[in-house]
Amino acid sequence: MESKRSTDVFTTYLNTLDSKREAEPATSKSVSETRTSGLANMLEVIAKLDASGSEPIRNLVDHSSLEFFNLARTLESMQQEEIVTITGDPGHQVVKLTDNGRSLARLSRSTGT
Repeated sequence: MESKRSTDVFTTYLNTLDSKREAEPATSKSVSETRTSGLANMLEVIAKLDASGSEPIRNLVDHSSLEFFNLARTLESMQQEEIVTITGDPGHQVVKLTDNGRSLARLSRSTGT
């Protein structure tokens, strides 16, 4: 049952990503490329948080391969989909996986992504 719930979270995330892309002007990137990029960004953040439990945003910025804007956008989407929580005052905010996020981390580890 846990895998079903995790799959539902991924489906929700992908649907949200698609709806956001439809609202934005068309670019040279295809929807598939954008979806793949967004999912890769999300998985990178999930892996980092899964290993540490929680991270100050400043650490994610310093130790991520993502540019600041892409990381911020990824965290915003993940927070809206209840994959992470962000707490604390600006400049001292901490990101932590929710139950949904931990489920995605387990799913990611079990599939080797």
